[in-house]
Amino acid sequence: MASETTNTTSSKRRKTEQGIGTCLSGLPIGILEHTASFLAPISRALFAVTFTNYENNLPSGNYSSITGAADWDTLDFGEIEKELAERLSDDDISDVLQHIDAANTVKRLRLTNCIKITGAGLRPLHGSTVIEQVDLSLVGDGESPALDPEPPISCEAVLPILDSIISADTPCTMKHLQFPYKWRRDRYTDSEFHTFILRYHQMRMARDMVTCLYCGQNLPGYGEHWISASGDYYGTHAMSCYQCTNHFCYDCIDEDGIKNLVYCNQCQRDYCKNCVKVDSCYFCDRCGEFTCEYCSNSKECDECNEKMCSECVHSDGFECIFCGVLYCKDCNQNGDGRTISLCEECSKFGCDDCRLRRCQDGSSDCDGCVESLPQDTLVAQLKIQQERVRYLEDEVRKLELENKELKDKQRTEEKTSTE
Repeated sequence: MASETTNTTSSKRRKTEQGIGTCLSGLPIGILEHTASFLAPISRALFAVTFTNYENNLPSGNYSSITGAADWDTLDFGEIEKELAERLSDDDISDVLQHIDAANTVKRLRLTNCIKITGAGLRPLHGSTVIEQVDLSLVGDGESPALDPEPPISCEAVLPILDSIISADTPCTMKHLQFPYKWRRDRYTDSEFHTFILRYHQMRMARDMVTCLYCGQNLPGYGEHWISASGDYYGTHAMSCYQCTNHFCYDCIDEDGIKNLVYCNQCQRDYCKNCVKVDSCYFCDRCGEFTCEYCSNSKECDECNEKMCSECVHSDGFECIFCGVLYCKDCNQNGDGRTISLCEECSKFGCDDCRLRRCQDGSSDCDGCVESLPQDTLVAQLKIQQERVRYLEDEVRKLELENKELKDKQRTEEKTSTE
């Protein structure tokens, strides 16, 4: 029943679009071309398919010029509004791919935010001999691949299309595949996805030998697959930068001690140092956390500026919840008025300055915060308060003296006026 409702809704929407296309088709082609020239390439393609002949689902040659002289090497649906991309169906994707002859023009395809598709709309890519990269993760840069709810994209719809591309019967230029998280999460060696990983590896091994662009080591190394077939990185493309698709091994380090290829733990992609900046955690020798510039949520110690990932901030860092100052455990020293510690009574991390200030201005009545302050801080604050008391006492004495003088003067003037 749900399927029938979905099909009916899709049919109504496409009829509506067809009606819009019929109305616009009365305009001179020059006006349509000029209007489309203000749009991004992917938007021009969507605008052009509005005039598609819906009966046979073939693009109309009369309107092919609307897309202009766009370079279709990269087709990224993330270039349109997210709300629009999230509404696109497999038919919409298919229309766009057909209109631009994607099988012979597109080298890099990113289905960013196309969360409603099953993947059947990729059929126009069948047998492509030019495509080099396909990103099926459905998310953009800096976004977690774990979508909730899970998208309907399926191995059943997509893998036959990918098989037609990597088939030994046709020249294959594929360099990089990014799969949906839902495919990579369930690791079954008897699944269609796992079998495809092995087929892809065989295809790559049958091609010319590949070496690391930096150190010249043959790739893949012993026991490695072009797409990881086990372990924590299961289903992710290995030894290839997501951005430039150049190949590197994971062991080589440049003369500055920087790795040439690093895996981002958040977006789960490899990046080379020439394409994307990757931050390493100060404790990376223990936690192994690396984050690319798109995903980076690492924080810096306000004292030594070393970076810490969010996990290590909680386990090895100290952050004041009141002012936000952050110190690594090495810089969180006592006696400098900036020590951050946990109050056992209120269970809050705070620096000495904030805890003392909050107690002084009345915003906190936690005795534990005061008792946990370093003794020298309390002594220094006590001396300051004593100085303030003495100052106020002097001011009171001055005011009392001035008040007495004024009263004496007033009595003298009253006595004079009476006489």
